[in-house]
Amino acid sequence: MSPATLLLRYWRSAEKWRAAGLLALIITLEMGTVYASVEISNWQRHFFDALADFHYAAISTLMFTLALLMALSVLSKAFSVWFTQLLTLHWRTWLVEIFLQRWLQHRAYQRLESQALTDNPDQRIAEDLSLLAEKSLSLGLGLLSNLANAVSFAVILWGLSGALSLSLWGHDIRVPGYMLWVAIAYALLGSWIMEKVGGPLVALSYQRQRYEADFRYQLVRVREHAEQIAFYRGENEEARRLHAAFAAIRRNWRSLMTYSKRVAFTETLYIDASSFVPYLFVIPRYFAKEITIGGVMQMSVGFSRLRTALSWFLFNYQDLALLRAALQRL
Repeated sequence: MSPATLLLRYWRSAEKWRAAGLLALIITLEMGTVYASVEISNWQRHFFDALADFHYAAISTLMFTLALLMALSVLSKAFSVWFTQLLTLHWRTWLVEIFLQRWLQHRAYQRLESQALTDNPDQRIAEDLSLLAEKSLSLGLGLLSNLANAVSFAVILWGLSGALSLSLWGHDIRVPGYMLWVAIAYALLGSWIMEKVGGPLVALSYQRQRYEADFRYQLVRVREHAEQIAFYRGENEEARRLHAAFAAIRRNWRSLMTYSKRVAFTETLYIDASSFVPYLFVIPRYFAKEITIGGVMQMSVGFSRLRTALSWFLFNYQDLALLRAALQRL
């Protein structure tokens, strides 16, 4: 079974209408969160302009508007999380029933063990199916939400940026919506670097699940064969096997530590550096009186939101590695 088939079977099953209804509701709630984010961005421009103009009456109205937008954002996010967890439960339940049926029918479980066709089928059913349902939904919905944010804040940045005039090799060049292109270039560069830095995490995550399952199997084996081990005084041999199994976990964990550190360093540097990038391009326009202080704040927030949306791959790299490893095992 290919990964694509495995992911799509539930959505083509007898439960597809209930699943589609829940998914549509979740998407609607996610779009409510995106709408609130965009409106809060617009609110910030009006708020800081009102502060700069000492317009007290406008401040009172704006604070009430902010309360409504925050209520919309909080409620949309909370119910989105709840319904996502409900859909995850339905999907995992369906997957477990299908895999248990295939495992137990026609003595498939016996052939898997006797012919050593695969390792730890119990671990794959218990953990990998849960991981598949949970990560597929969270990553898919996150991608959709980030695409909506990307489009919304790209429009905002395009409108606020104006055109940047450059002189290159004797030619005058005007770049419309320049902050939009800066955000896109920054996000693409960061994602490319993350792929280079964190590439080995996929294989290491795959191996980690295998080693953990092997160690649990050895522990369960001791419990199930306790009388035989005691009768033949096989404690030393079992201890050797357990220590060998755990040594594999330690080696794998050391490698994970190394690459996780590199990923964390890259991600933190990427986020912190992005705090300064928009101001480098916006402040000259502010002093040229081409944009208000509210516009500066909205452009900074818009750049941050767009950069975050375009960095979905970067911020979810480790979860994607886990999902890819789970799909390979299943």
